[in-house]
Amino acid sequence: MDLLALADFTLVARNSGFGKAARAARRPKATLSRRVSELEASLGLRLF
Repeated sequence: MDLLALADFTLVARNSGFGKAARAARRPKATLSRRVSELEASLGLRLF
């Protein structure tokens, strides 16, 4: 499991969405989305 992906998942959950999380982290929304998708794939389940 990628710890950065897990951190991004936590960030998205705490900010109630990808848009707010991206603004809070000052990173592109697409980056957060990709990392969460990779985490979902590695766990074999859908998180959102």
